[in-house]
Amino acid sequence: MENLNYAVGKAGSITFRRNSVGGVELYSPFANKFDMSITSDVDYAMASGSRAVRFDSNKQGTITLDFDVFEPKLLAIIFGGTDGFVDGATSIFGREVKTASTAITLASPAIADSVSIYELESDLIGHKAEIVETTSTPTAGEFTVSGVDVVMHADDVGKKIVIYYTKLSAITASKYSINVSEFPEGYTVDFVTTMKAKATGSLANVNIIARNATPMTDSTLSFTEGSHTTLSVTLDLFPDANLNMCEVIKVS
Repeated sequence: MENLNYAVGKAGSITFRRNSVGGVELYSPFANKFDMSITSDVDYAMASGSRAVRFDSNKQGTITLDFDVFEPKLLAIIFGGTDGFVDGATSIFGREVKTASTAITLASPAIADSVSIYELESDLIGHKAEIVETTSTPTAGEFTVSGVDVVMHADDVGKKIVIYYTKLSAITASKYSINVSEFPEGYTVDFVTTMKAKATGSLANVNIIARNATPMTDSTLSFTEGSHTTLSVTLDLFPDANLNMCEVIKVS
């Protein structure tokens, strides 16, 4: 190995391989940060009140990754769940603002017993009064609903109303459920980036491989107005069969 000094100017790509089944679970070239932290417990034997001998034990490590651009599958890796995202129609929430009439058509069929209607305040947000569902011919302040068809009384025509309801999504939807009994699995995490030699300008790849890394479940996903979302994940590093937490490999 050449004893050159190198600089690293960017983060790199990340590959997650699930240890229980093998194969690549996720690849991302969009990591903005890769932090590796190694710590250990330290005990000092004292001599005449000063530290004389140090004893090290319990070496531990973590990796922290930050993504601004990420595949939703990363959520299943962080929070656990072997099924990940499952494709198919699922129930979702709908909200439609309408001008009341005796016959209103919803954008999608409403699931039974899921519809709520309110007359709106002038800001079209606040609720002025509830319009209640009935199973008979509606009177003033009442409505009936069947599928996409909402029927209201003539006395309510012209009011600005909001209709909340539950509907089925398209079959192209994908759903991931965070289950209380499912936790993150162990992964082999492969980080690859490029470094540049100070003296020669030559490039070399560096791989950092953690073969037994498990995401911590106390990650936070935030959505903030006026600012993009950053997904941060921290993984505990555990020793492999050779007691190695990670390997650093330089490839010229």
